[in-house]
Amino acid sequence: SGIIKQHHERYDGAGYPDGLKEDQICLEAKIIALAEAFAYMTTNNSYRLPRPRQEAVNEIDRNTAKQFDPQVVDAFLAIYKNEGRGMRDEGRWCKDA
Repeated sequence: SGIIKQHHERYDGAGYPDGLKEDQICLEAKIIALAEAFAYMTTNNSYRLPRPRQEAVNEIDRNTAKQFDPQVVDAFLAIYKNEGRGMRDEGRWCKDA
């Protein structure tokens, strides 16, 4: 699907496979790209430990208008700041009971 194909494109046009940029990339692909980047940075894998969530958020913020769409970053940051306070250490996006 176009969403899957486009989720490695970058807002600045430096992505792949087609070098799309800005509004040439569908919104859903932009959202998935940011979510995937955050999940990748904050989860454990076989060759590196997870980064702290705030460090990952800072990295996303630094890449606004380069890798990530500014409006998608703004929405992510608003959700993170308001809802993220309830995130558990296991990486679940839910309020603590």
